[in-house]
Amino acid sequence: DPAFKQAIQATDDEKKRVWDSVPSPNKRFHYRYTAADLMWQCAAQLPKNDPLSLRALYWGGTYLKLRDPEAADRFYKAMVMRNWSMPFAQQANKLHWFPIEEPDEMGKAIPVPKEEESVSSDGSEGSDQMTAPESSDTSGEATAQDSGTQESSEGTDNGTAEQTN
Repeated sequence: DPAFKQAIQATDDEKKRVWDSVPSPNKRFHYRYTAADLMWQCAAQLPKNDPLSLRALYWGGTYLKLRDPEAADRFYKAMVMRNWSMPFAQQANKLHWFPIEEPDEMGKAIPVPKEEESVSSDGSEGSDQMTAPESSDTSGEATAQDSGTQESSEGTDNGTAEQTN
């Protein structure tokens, strides 16, 4: 139908807006490249051997290192060259890549907890597991949170609770 084709056809202005809004770089996860570039600019404003410069370069490279190691390489090299007197950069130099640990505010490595420590013998997560707080109310009365759910479920046809704000 010609009328339908004309109705859905984009105007020149619409086409221009679409092309103007194409992400740069036009890659998957383009926002990681944008964030990395911002970290690069941040590091460029900071002095050499500064913990913030080290962290900016570390995080900029970390955003890219798994998906695009070639793009992350400039961050690794700059992190080592600009922060040569910092232990974290020295560790990165020995590894020839980014350490697994993160740098803290002083440019020292934050230890990563070992997997064995965070998993109990039955395979469940240890202290990282979130549990519901135990209630000390034994009167059997509903709490304010429960009563809000109960009130919102009244009047529903299927008996499911719908929470309203």
